[in-house]
Amino acid sequence: MLVQAASGLAVELDHRLRLPGRRQDRFDLYLPEPAPGLLIDLDPEWTHNRPGSLERDTAKTAAALAAGLDVERIRSRGLPPVPVHGLVHHEAGPGVNPQDWAEAVGVVLRGRGLSWRQLTPAEVTAALTKGAQLWQKAVAGPEVSAVDVAPHLEEEFVANLTNPGKTPDRMPPGCNDVCLWRCRKPDCGYAWKAILNSRALAGRGCSQCGHAQVGAANSRPGPGESLAEVNPAMAEELIGVVGHPGWTAFDLLPTSNKTCQWRCPEPHCRFEYPAPLRAPNGMRFVGGASRSVSMRA
Repeated sequence: MLVQAASGLAVELDHRLRLPGRRQDRFDLYLPEPAPGLLIDLDPEWTHNRPGSLERDTAKTAAALAAGLDVERIRSRGLPPVPVHGLVHHEAGPGVNPQDWAEAVGVVLRGRGLSWRQLTPAEVTAALTKGAQLWQKAVAGPEVSAVDVAPHLEEEFVANLTNPGKTPDRMPPGCNDVCLWRCRKPDCGYAWKAILNSRALAGRGCSQCGHAQVGAANSRPGPGESLAEVNPAMAEELIGVVGHPGWTAFDLLPTSNKTCQWRCPEPHCRFEYPAPLRAPNGMRFVGGASRSVSMRA
């Protein structure tokens, strides 16, 4: 956000490329304009001072330059330069102060004849605030996660092989990350690799024992099966589904145990309250009084 504000240029984060002879590489910043664009990697000491880091940084940079890409690296002060011919060594830090690193990017851009201006304190605050909001949104995960639509995945999940550390509760159901799974049946325990969406949406399970779990595609109602169609009177009381923004009565099976927000239909009341769609005893509680729930399976 600081670089974008000071340069007036669009900045993309986590730009991904597949270079010849390599797996997918990730670059911290990508400035598409002016064409053909500039890739910038930021190398803080705490992630680039590990065994093998310099070798990996060197191989990645050399491959990008060999592919004709425009690449710059900004390294934490004290780290050794990346030994690639023609690559200028830029420094920032030590530490991860965002203004310090943004200014180092400014040095790179000014050296290329691109615009860069000093931000006012108010502009710095605004940029950092926007960045913090975007970060919180990113780490909070999607509004509807794979676990929301297929809760059993949380028990079977072992590791994310595409994005290590990222778990199903932080991935949308349609995510195509390859993950490692382990069958939860005590007499099986088979481990296998599968794309997340094949499990969350297609409901595919363990091929070793044929233990398939239903996913979102099977847990959502088919034609004529939704709460709105089976019990329209109750559907009129529905305000929303807790944890599932945008869901309506057409997205719910009448037998769902999801907690919903309801509004009493009595004109003199209109009390709003949370309750599971189907309580264990078949009752929902309205304003302290029990109300029978009539449903068809």
